[in-house]
Amino acid sequence: LGQITAIYGVLQDISEQLAQEENLRQTKERLEQSQLFSNIGNWNWDINSSNMFFSAQASPMFGVNSRDMNRSFDHFIRQVHPDDMQSVVSAISRCTELAESYNIELRVIWPDDSIHWLHQQGDVVRDVDGVAIRMIGVVQDITERKNKESELQLFKQIIESSSQAIMVADHIGQLIYANPA
Repeated sequence: LGQITAIYGVLQDISEQLAQEENLRQTKERLEQSQLFSNIGNWNWDINSSNMFFSAQASPMFGVNSRDMNRSFDHFIRQVHPDDMQSVVSAISRCTELAESYNIELRVIWPDDSIHWLHQQGDVVRDVDGVAIRMIGVVQDITERKNKESELQLFKQIIESSSQAIMVADHIGQLIYANPA
């Protein structure tokens, strides 16, 4: 009585599963590193639930770290600069309704009220009936490039103004020389 008469067990080789998990971990790490090096993040919007996912690299482009990122479409849209709101809404509508790719430059307002430029590209994932169910894409901070473009535009205006002033001065000089008093 009370003696063990048999032990049954099941052994399963999980080495293939462990190798797949390691491969997945390495793939995720490579993706995160490439996004970090290229200053690109990714996002995914579930249209039905309005939930959004932002990669760890995307969150700082909205002025927050990934732990503090509110993951809703409404929060994203509230961060869009008011002057860019209509363009963003139109681009999203054209993408979801007309199957145009989403490709837009927009300004976002960070929690500290600073304004930053982003470039977003994406497209829609549709169900078997062709209904848009998700939008996925990438985002890149282009603030530095936009600031340099603004500086170049200002320098161009200064040069054009200077050039016009020189032409006017030259014209006045010619008038004075041609009509001495």
